[in-house]
Amino acid sequence: MRRFFALFFSLTVLSVNAQNFRVEILNSADEIKLCPLDDYIFRVKALFNEEEVEAKFSWNFAEGSIFTTNEPFYEYRYKTGGTYKVSVKADYGDYSATAYQDVIVGIKPSFKKFSADKDNICLGEKITLSMPIKDSVTECFTAEYDLRRAVWSGRGVSATKEGVAECTPPEYGTTRYVFTIEDNFGCYYDTAVFMEVEKPSFQGATEPTVFIGDEINFESKTSWANSFIWDFGDKTPKENANTAPHAYYEQGIYQVIFEGISETGCVDRDTQTVKIVPRQLEVKEVNIFTPNGDGQNDVFTFFNPEDSFLKNGGLTQMPANIRSIKGKIYNSFGQTVYKWNEVETAVFGWDGTIDNKGNRECPPGTYFYDIIVYGKDGTHLKRSGTIFLYRSK
Repeated sequence: MRRFFALFFSLTVLSVNAQNFRVEILNSADEIKLCPLDDYIFRVKALFNEEEVEAKFSWNFAEGSIFTTNEPFYEYRYKTGGTYKVSVKADYGDYSATAYQDVIVGIKPSFKKFSADKDNICLGEKITLSMPIKDSVTECFTAEYDLRRAVWSGRGVSATKEGVAECTPPEYGTTRYVFTIEDNFGCYYDTAVFMEVEKPSFQGATEPTVFIGDEINFESKTSWANSFIWDFGDKTPKENANTAPHAYYEQGIYQVIFEGISETGCVDRDTQTVKIVPRQLEVKEVNIFTPNGDGQNDVFTFFNPEDSFLKNGGLTQMPANIRSIKGKIYNSFGQTVYKWNEVETAVFGWDGTIDNKGNRECPPGTYFYDIIVYGKDGTHLKRSGTIFLYRSK
């Protein structure tokens, strides 16, 4: 941070090679105190027989370079804090003289120890900003930093006390906060830090439409949340886990509401709209089954045992795309051996016995079936076919 200086003038010690020629650096004291990156104009005067004369000046600011000018001044900027001995040599004809000046440049403090009690935060959550500062000690001087006069500035920041302030960033995204401190030379230093207010978010459906019965894996992507509430919009019980698998069993458009709750109780939410549509009506093709008790193809059914609505031999939900189903199985004489008028009995299928009672086995041979399936989208499907019942000897 720049600081303006009022320059005063006094004579410094000098060296000469003739009694009647000398050079002076004009300054306010035995040593000049500057701040890093301040532009300072060093002024000089060459005198011959106490009359000011024009001379050639060579400046050495103790940083490795020499600058030559015919003007009695030079503007210079020190970038690094420390102590420097400035010299200027004046040449006037056969005469030369050199003057010296001590310069102290303040040292920028280390701001690496910045800390906040949180990283990403919830909107409306209060955080504490802290910037502990230690004095910088050199061989020649000590730079002292006054935390009593330190200031945090930025949107939603409270008063600073001993380098500590509280802030409440007012919006999503990045908010910039600036810490400013003064040293014992009157130099001001500042540094900027950035706090991120993270909007709550979650991962849900990966496609614009989802079929009835298909599971959606909802997962929180909110880093500050340590507890969760899921409302799926279908009047099912709310979930309270970071990951919440869910399936819908009715066609419609649902609004999923996710609430993330931070450790301090800050609550924020995100929403997502899910469109649920019925899958096209389909039943699998079957033409043979072997009810011999070996666990393989023991029943005649139009459904797969791995379907999502079947679990551990039980029916957890009705098939996602079917509203109702009717059908019958009959032999070559037209006699009905089994029939069904509801989805559940159709799901578990025919076991090869009359009326599915298990005590009167139907003989091997060809059987016929007729079914009609009504979908939740208003469509229907009719199918007739043959099935061969095979019993191994």
